[in-house]
Amino acid sequence: MADEVYGLCMYQNLETGGIYVFLNSKSGEVEQYELLPVNNKVDAKLVRSFSLGMQTEGMVADDVTRTLYIGKEQAGIWKFKADPGEIAEGKMVPHSSEENSNIRFDIEGLAIYPTDSLNGYLIASSQGNYSYALFERQGNNKYLGSFRITDGQIDGVEETDGLEVTNVPLPGFPKGILVVQDGVNYDDTRKQSQNFKIVSWKEVENFLPKSFY
Repeated sequence: MADEVYGLCMYQNLETGGIYVFLNSKSGEVEQYELLPVNNKVDAKLVRSFSLGMQTEGMVADDVTRTLYIGKEQAGIWKFKADPGEIAEGKMVPHSSEENSNIRFDIEGLAIYPTDSLNGYLIASSQGNYSYALFERQGNNKYLGSFRITDGQIDGVEETDGLEVTNVPLPGFPKGILVVQDGVNYDDTRKQSQNFKIVSWKEVENFLPKSFY
């Protein structure tokens, strides 16, 4: 078993219907479990394990492209084939490390915003400079740019660990929302407990060149 769990995500093979859970650890171990129904309960069977050799953090799996993305805190984002029968040979997403001047470690939360069955965006939090990096979901995950969530009617966002995104239209948010953990939260000048901030995906779209959506 992994020593200290740092990240977790789920994946479904859309052809077989198989459902899996990935977890990773402080030491870089990754374990993949298949979820199985047993006597009206759910059991988990270990079907694959591999190591990235250093501390890992956020993960997200793309059911359509059968791809697993893992954030290595000090080495960018790595992608693997998500099915358990595949060889665990990862590739680094280009421009997801500190070779990109807009990224400062640690790489933390990861999420996918689909725009159709294959296209969309991979979002990553760059904790070291309070920013968020956007990559294409498809192909070689082309880097599109980075943005920050700054002070407005409420305080901005710093030191994000985890994030999530949805493209489902919600009241007041026709393109869905981005939800990020705010590690340093203020009410005026008073420091408060950490919380979460919601950003309209339309605001993120406004940051992108028109050709990207």
